[in-house]
Amino acid sequence: ANLFRKLRESEARYRVLTEHSTDIVINVDRQAILRFASASIRQISGSAPDQLIGRQVTTMLRGPDAGRVRGILDQIIAEPDQPHIHEFRAISRNGDMRWLETHSHAVMDDAGQVTGVVSAIRDVSKRKAHEERLTGLANRRGLDAELTARLASGVGGCLALFDLDHFKRVNDTFGHATGDEVLRRFAALARASVRDQDLVARLGGEEFAVVLPDISMNQATFVCDRLRRAIGDAGMRVNDQLIALTVSGGVASFGRDQTAE
Repeated sequence: ANLFRKLRESEARYRVLTEHSTDIVINVDRQAILRFASASIRQISGSAPDQLIGRQVTTMLRGPDAGRVRGILDQIIAEPDQPHIHEFRAISRNGDMRWLETHSHAVMDDAGQVTGVVSAIRDVSKRKAHEERLTGLANRRGLDAELTARLASGVGGCLALFDLDHFKRVNDTFGHATGDEVLRRFAALARASVRDQDLVARLGGEEFAVVLPDISMNQATFVCDRLRRAIGDAGMRVNDQLIALTVSGGVASFGRDQTAE
């Protein structure tokens, strides 16, 4: 009786979280058939979850990146021990193009066999539009413009700089295509680790910066350490070999009397 009570309480908490979250939570099986969807899926599909259960998730998405979904699912199933973060474009129920960010994990049974994938999906269109308004890409010029604007506003905050450790060794050992994928992986994890109002910029090579407005040094240090640990936990598999990735970084606070430089 105690076990069933705990299960009911756990299910009730899960329902509250999924039904009231703006993030979309879905569960698909190995054949990409939708087995669960939170109520917020209406944002994209315009349909209630019970109208979508049993359908192929690949047939429910419209947009230029819809064809990538099956390959993403196959990758998650093939690497069940890894967290997976992806971005793709989808057309919402009212015809708008939206940028979506997914955080996914494989689901395994008691025997350790993958039975499906669970994903949390977030609309990051606002952040994408913000980055595009700066330069089209968040680069050094975009960073300078953002930091200058923040300084002029009088709202303090913090600036973090990151450098991927031993990146040249990755390029020399595995090739530049793998090096490019490492950079994309870092960028995805960085964007997933910060807030919507924060800006992630690539300064060049393996150097990155994050502008964190209206945040204390302690809070910024916590965010940056979360990113550091996420990079260390993620890794990347190339030809059955796992590349261990680490990153070094530093944080500084900024205020009105300082220059961007």
